[in-house]
Amino acid sequence: MTSVAFKYYVQQFVPTVSYLTFMDKYILSCMIFQFSMAAVHNSVAGLISNKDSLKYFEWVCFGAGLFVFVAINVVFGIISVVYMVQTRTLMRDDKEMYKRTNPGNYSRPMTKVIKNEEEESKEVREKGFSKK
Repeated sequence: MTSVAFKYYVQQFVPTVSYLTFMDKYILSCMIFQFSMAAVHNSVAGLISNKDSLKYFEWVCFGAGLFVFVAINVVFGIISVVYMVQTRTLMRDDKEMYKRTNPGNYSRPMTKVIKNEEEESKEVREKGFSKK
């Protein structure tokens, strides 16, 4: 129930797209993990009648579940960090490329931008067009 509520809560803050995002894949993998743990635990626990064997089985399920849970989070954490580093590198390279190809346009002073807008609006008024 908590995973479903978390998915709906997160869904409010991400744009609607027709493919699975990284966050969707993470939440889906957590839901599959929870379902599989519940299914295995309930189906096998119902077959074991000995109390000592049942207690041992519960500890084995706990250990395996903890290992898989940590593994899922570590894998998704590593993937997200690698993606973040790659994206930052690409953005920095694009910025450097833009600086080299457009040296005069990269860092215009704000007064120049305002002056250009004022001249543009003056031209529009003189020609009789309404600027909207």
